[in-house]
Amino acid sequence: QALAIRTSSLAEAENMADLIDGYCRLQGGAETSLLVRPRKDREKRLSLPQIPALNLGERLSTLSHSLSGDSDIYAEILDESSRPRSGAQNFGICRDAVALGRILGEGFFGEVYQGIYTTPNGERVDVAVKTCKEDCSPENREKFLSEAVLMKKLDHPHIVKLIGIAEDEPTWIVMELYPYGELGQYLEQNRRVLAVPTLVLYALQVAKAMAYLEALSCVHRDIAARNVLVASPECVKLG
Repeated sequence: QALAIRTSSLAEAENMADLIDGYCRLQGGAETSLLVRPRKDREKRLSLPQIPALNLGERLSTLSHSLSGDSDIYAEILDESSRPRSGAQNFGICRDAVALGRILGEGFFGEVYQGIYTTPNGERVDVAVKTCKEDCSPENREKFLSEAVLMKKLDHPHIVKLIGIAEDEPTWIVMELYPYGELGQYLEQNRRVLAVPTLVLYALQVAKAMAYLEALSCVHRDIAARNVLVASPECVKLG
């Protein structure tokens, strides 16, 4: 049965076609593309929106004022220097407000725990807590904190959201908890029921997150299924 997919633009349609083509080639073991492109002299194929070669300050300004708020590739990001110095913008949290639970896994810097964060207004929120090993070198500790500093600047529907930082030793990075876990494990557990359109959707969402990071001159350097979390059966987030 033929499958029809509607997209909002030619660029999105061609990116979707490439994703489907790649999946079909992987499944069928084909070495060449299955796409038929009759016009060899056509203009360069459209892709994700081109990002202008601007410095970081100009990029932040462009993202904040020029791009549509309806896009799920771009979202408003304010320059850290322009943020108001108020409690609402402070990501520091009290360690006593976070109750650690079971270990979810182990990262480069330390264990990742499931936890519950009690907000100042008494709301209890399920969270994931990244910890830094007590014997971690000063260099690695600085890298650990730099990850949190970067996360404070990010606001995208397909990137893991930072809740707060407990900066006193041992340092904790507190993030939203996504109940379905890592994408790799989720794919393995549901390999018999996941449909191709859903897999294409996941790939598209990760691609949008990567395009967003590129706009800020950020390089992830470790794109892998273990670093993508499943927020819902229809939504994944790059971590």
